[in-house]
Amino acid sequence: MQKAPTAYLRDFARYILYFGLLMSMLGIRLNQKVMITVMFVGNVVLSMSSLFMPFRRYGPDFTAYVN
Repeated sequence: MQKAPTAYLRDFARYILYFGLLMSMLGIRLNQKVMITVMFVGNVVLSMSSLFMPFRRYGPDFTAYVN
């Protein structure tokens, strides 16, 4: 049960990266204020599951790369 949130988080982060790549390829640009707000809210949401998990460092820190 402790690894499930991490697996879901990594899958979700992967889809965020794919969506960002698609937007870049289509030439869709967001306003700077909108982008900063989306990044802040997304960072908070992605980090919420880390608050309730035991702290063990292993492997690459995937969520840090996404942030």
